[in-house]
Amino acid sequence: MTKAKHYRKSRISLRFRIIIAMAVLLMIAASSSMLFAKYIHSSGEVENRFTPSTYDSPIVTDNMTKDVTGYYYKHDLSVTPAAGTDYPVYVRIALIPTWKDSSGNILGQQPVRDKDYSFTYNGTDWLLYTDGYYYCKTPVTGGNATPELITHYRFLKQLRDAPKSGYDLHVEVVAETIQAVGAKYIDVHNRKAAVLDAWGVNPLTYN
Repeated sequence: MTKAKHYRKSRISLRFRIIIAMAVLLMIAASSSMLFAKYIHSSGEVENRFTPSTYDSPIVTDNMTKDVTGYYYKHDLSVTPAAGTDYPVYVRIALIPTWKDSSGNILGQQPVRDKDYSFTYNGTDWLLYTDGYYYCKTPVTGGNATPELITHYRFLKQLRDAPKSGYDLHVEVVAETIQAVGAKYIDVHNRKAAVLDAWGVNPLTYN
């Protein structure tokens, strides 16, 4: 009788422990899915916007011209640090080609290089790094322009019609600058140059 009673208690205790464990697992799963849902909900659309500062924002100079075939090409592209920048800076550029209509609407399909457009850049003065940016190999000071990334004879040119009628090739230029003063690479105190620390590449290395 005692053994049977003890056996029932053990079975009840085991069943109780299983129920508690399942409840805990369900609570963990529910809280995890809530966190996941919150994470997805808070991940809004990222707008591709470049807002430069008022003091050291670089000035982009370029031209977009329609040729006799009716297609556009970009040329004479250079960057000038703000006139108030009294120290040498490095410059890097990102080029973002899109199909855009006259109202500013952008087509979801991005132009493909060597298929929708061709592009030849000035590789003597600029470096295309693995991060997709073009780096000017030499620093420039405020009021002085970089060498042209795209010259009048080397240009980015539309090769064929957009996938949708009413759209043409547009190329957004995002330019950034960072001070070039400091160690060329890494000094004796193991301090990185600002450009190497911020961008992970020092254009001086490729001169």
